[in-house]
Amino acid sequence: MLTVFIVAGLILGLPIGYLLPYPSFGASDLSLEPPSSKPFGAEISRPIPAVDALREFTLIALDVEHEVSVGVRVPAYSLNGTVPGPTITAIEGETVRIRFVNASPRLQTLHFHGVHRPESDGVHEIVQPGESYTYELEASPPGLYLYHSHVLPIGRQVNRGFFGAYLVYPRDEALLPKAREFVLIQHFVDTDGDFDEAEFYAVNGRADRYMNEPLEVKVGELIRIYLINMNIEFATFHIHANYFRSYPGLGMDRRFPVDTDTVGLGWGERSIFEFRYRYPGLYMFHDHIGEHSERGLRGWIKVTA
Repeated sequence: MLTVFIVAGLILGLPIGYLLPYPSFGASDLSLEPPSSKPFGAEISRPIPAVDALREFTLIALDVEHEVSVGVRVPAYSLNGTVPGPTITAIEGETVRIRFVNASPRLQTLHFHGVHRPESDGVHEIVQPGESYTYELEASPPGLYLYHSHVLPIGRQVNRGFFGAYLVYPRDEALLPKAREFVLIQHFVDTDGDFDEAEFYAVNGRADRYMNEPLEVKVGELIRIYLINMNIEFATFHIHANYFRSYPGLGMDRRFPVDTDTVGLGWGERSIFEFRYRYPGLYMFHDHIGEHSERGLRGWIKVTA
């Protein structure tokens, strides 16, 4: 079968590494004891305009040991040590240059959603272990995007944590009023490696993370959530005792918002939504699919006066 893959790759002119399968989640291929992952920060804000309209980042693929639930640690594919990877932010019109360093023991790529040349698409250039590659993106149009591995099997790469958010703010600041902003990425975790069923569902790397670490906001404050669904299945997001104004798709078209308390997203879909709280207290959010919520896709928003 491997020979068939290689011959097909040569005929089609595709990179061989793109066609090859990789080990399952449950089988660690690390030769050294991996470092522990670092906490992912959900809160973000509009960046200061880049000098010469050029914004540069370095993303390092690094295998880590990651705690997905209390006392449950798994091998994970991180970017800069976090699961998910760092949130990449830019302002409309800038050039985003990303130096990707593959410090993992496997072939890897970065695929960014958005506008860019084919050589920066993460499918033609297979980055060997110990090597690097530079991607350049056009920060336009403004909107909420994402990035992830595009080496097969993509689902297992995502399952191990190799993904993140990419957000392009509009040039006109008035189009996106100042708010308390959070990135929330919903995803699944298959700990036994059979890729048949998720043992946990998580937000920003951990199941029930925000049950123990509530998002903190103030009464009357405008809250903006950048939501990405990286589950391989349909998932929802619901808030209690309130409703939000949802801007689907890239999230920057403000003409046709939808007022609701629940949104549903397929794999890789995004939504931006805004709301305020009138009263102090603890308010729950969760996936309204019961199995997802019970296995970790839930949390609290703590509202203070």
